[in-house]
Amino acid sequence: MSSEKAGQSAAGRTGDMAILELDRVSKSFDRHTVLDARQISIRPGYVYGLLGANGSGKSTLVKALAGYHAPDPGSAGRLRGQPIHWPLRTASSGIAVVPQDQALAVEMSIVDNFLVTRRRYRSLIGRVTWRDERGATSDSLRRVGLHRSPEDTVASLTAAERALVEIARSLEEILLTKVSSPLLILDEPTANLAQNDVERVFAATREIADQGGAVIIVNHRMSEVRASCDYLYVLRDGQVAFRGPGNGSDSTEVVTAMFGRAVAASASRMGEKQADPAARRALLLRLSSFAEMSNIGNVDVSGGEVVGITGLVGMGQDILPYQIMGLRKRKNLSVATHGGVLGGGPLEACAAGLALLPADRPTAAFWPAGTVLENYTIGRLSTSTRRLALLSGREHREATMRMISDWNVQADSPDAAMRTLSGGNQQKVQIARAIDRQKCTVLIAHEPTQGIDVAARREVLSALRAFATMERAVIVCGADYEALAEVCDRVIVLKKGSAPVTLCGSELSEESIAQCAMDTAAAVQ
Repeated sequence: MSSEKAGQSAAGRTGDMAILELDRVSKSFDRHTVLDARQISIRPGYVYGLLGANGSGKSTLVKALAGYHAPDPGSAGRLRGQPIHWPLRTASSGIAVVPQDQALAVEMSIVDNFLVTRRRYRSLIGRVTWRDERGATSDSLRRVGLHRSPEDTVASLTAAERALVEIARSLEEILLTKVSSPLLILDEPTANLAQNDVERVFAATREIADQGGAVIIVNHRMSEVRASCDYLYVLRDGQVAFRGPGNGSDSTEVVTAMFGRAVAASASRMGEKQADPAARRALLLRLSSFAEMSNIGNVDVSGGEVVGITGLVGMGQDILPYQIMGLRKRKNLSVATHGGVLGGGPLEACAAGLALLPADRPTAAFWPAGTVLENYTIGRLSTSTRRLALLSGREHREATMRMISDWNVQADSPDAAMRTLSGGNQQKVQIARAIDRQKCTVLIAHEPTQGIDVAARREVLSALRAFATMERAVIVCGADYEALAEVCDRVIVLKKGSAPVTLCGSELSEESIAQCAMDTAAAVQ
């Protein structure tokens, strides 16, 4: 169904009672409000798009509707005309949430996966009646346009078919509650799908709406949202920043609501940039055909550069840092330094001058229960030992105190536990440790500004900019478009099914990155 027809179909149901009305739904963590959305109305017959940048509150809102979070006191709304009692119980409330990461047992059959959430059909003697199970599964699959045998294994299905199985299973679960208007919430359902598969999924969502239900789709791709959604809600800083028709909304207006006005490239970046990014200096790193969903040929990183790599969910930028370091299998990836192509694991990568700042700091970057001294100096063991391999405690303490002073780390002493530091101070320690290695020539940062405050953010970006000298470079992978525009000489935007876009100079801004990533009409070509 075309978006025009979809809008007309939905418009005819405006007199129906809303499935969900949220007067206000808020959620705070440690006195920090991450969600404070007001006046959201979900009506039967509509497909809604929910958009927003990372950290905008989308996930928190979805988790509140899924019953995972209990909103703050004062949150109020109505579900099919009745006051909401938080936390919601999704199945009994006629709400189903399909997460981005599919929860299917791939070696099992489709019907077996349905049995995980279904009350089993049993005979008078208590045995499972498989004919009824298979029949019910077939009915659910046909409801979303999937014509596969219930006995087929999930492993034999395409990515789109697996997504449809998830949708069918969730829809069946809420239909068993006998509610008149089911609400289905899909979190990035097309992140890893090809275009023809995307159309199959959206056809299924339209069918659900046409049968009197409603669908909320969390999505970043503007072209998909405009083609499939009747109405849009955009969240920014936890609040509704935009509401309007899907196909009738101006793309630039929606992007501006998500990210704010474009930041002038020359006004907000850190430090000196290369006047001409094309002017090659010493080649430090070459990446070849690294993204599973976007082949970009070669990416050369030279001394003095800060290179950003970004894209929407599923484009490959989130696994790239760990593939470069050999922490994940280098599928379709060639990593070469001045010493040749890397074929081993992280030890070889470190020896070649590479260092990683992982996004998950508490799990992958440091020892939370350890002290600042222990976490910082663990990278200095090979250079600060005495004879007989006895560590010099005094040297380590002095080095840690210098680091705390130089980096303005807010810690009571070198003996303070890392878990007591804020996210920004933890990140400073991590960066200081990485760049303190004399052999480090290329620093690979994954979401370096994630979870840190504004002041620490500027210090972190300044440090990355300062690290990039004639003999050293930085690669920043992530989705913080503002930070990428601020600190990078050039940004490579990975795109689905087409060549990537490289932005630099006057083309490089937060808004242009967002437009390129979402394939909007205003994207820079």
